[in-house]
Amino acid sequence: MNILKEADFRREIKSCPASAYLFFGEEDYTKNHAIKLARECIVGDMSLSMFNEMKFDALSFSPDALIDALAAPPMMTERKLILITGLDFISMKPTELDALVSALSTLEEYDFNTVIISVSADRFDEGTLDSKKPRPSSTLTKMAEVATPVRFEKNSPARLAAWAQKHYEHNGAMADGNVSAFTVQYCGRDMFTLSEEIRKISFYALSQGRNIVSVDDVKTVGVNSTEYDSFAFANAICGMQKDAALNILLDMKRKKVDPIIVMGEVSRTVYNIVSVSLLLCDGLTLGEIAKVLGIHEYTVSIHAKSAASVRNPRRLLNLCKKADLEIKSGSDGYLALEKLICSM
Repeated sequence: MNILKEADFRREIKSCPASAYLFFGEEDYTKNHAIKLARECIVGDMSLSMFNEMKFDALSFSPDALIDALAAPPMMTERKLILITGLDFISMKPTELDALVSALSTLEEYDFNTVIISVSADRFDEGTLDSKKPRPSSTLTKMAEVATPVRFEKNSPARLAAWAQKHYEHNGAMADGNVSAFTVQYCGRDMFTLSEEIRKISFYALSQGRNIVSVDDVKTVGVNSTEYDSFAFANAICGMQKDAALNILLDMKRKKVDPIIVMGEVSRTVYNIVSVSLLLCDGLTLGEIAKVLGIHEYTVSIHAKSAASVRNPRRLLNLCKKADLEIKSGSDGYLALEKLICSM
């Protein structure tokens, strides 16, 4: 299977090929920039974009709608772009995947189209690609029959530091390698967040009559980001890692994440992890568990790793239920979550 990297796609798209591409991988920010480049290369005159760029999201997409879009010829240009976003390949049924593949297979009849399917990092199972013997998932293998896979990997801190340095320059400020590396360390590796933080830090330095950014500038106006989420919180709870759970909760509290949303995510994740733990004890395989719970086997495999740390599944479920009732009764949501952690 030939999987392109972002740089490969950037070179290839300049020739405006009539083809389909599947964007997948962890770095959603660079997917957006690759789409922007494709739009510039293929659509060109944006005044005609309503005719030469067709967009679908999860609500508007259907295989039949895609076939209709493919059949419509471009206007006053040789090619048109069809962009599909928001599809959830994790929960997609086999029949739905087959229908999508079938629709894409008609692309050869309409060779004036370039189709890009951009999938969020958490909505696609790529399999195991970072090993000596890569094993792409069945979904990736099937999609590769009709679309060229383009993998957008998470950037290393070193690459992000170089990118941050260029981003500072784009904003009219200057930052040396040390300051750029510290920005990544301090503000986190999410490129959407980094972009906003660098813009803010740059304008702060410029407002002070300087075009040189310092580490103190980063500390003064940058937001110190620890990349935690509700799933990480749930995993810490299942693993009885009190210190880690409290640190994650503190970070979410600082970001003013709604405790009800946090508890909802935690309850669902803990329920799935505990269910997987109990079903594994009953001797079920990952595939059988996926059918019982109605979730993707890839998700089951993730929960299975966390399930190994669960000591008393039923007690953990009762603690979550108690915390959920406290939050919904109007109590201090974060206090209820802290009690949950300390009761583990």
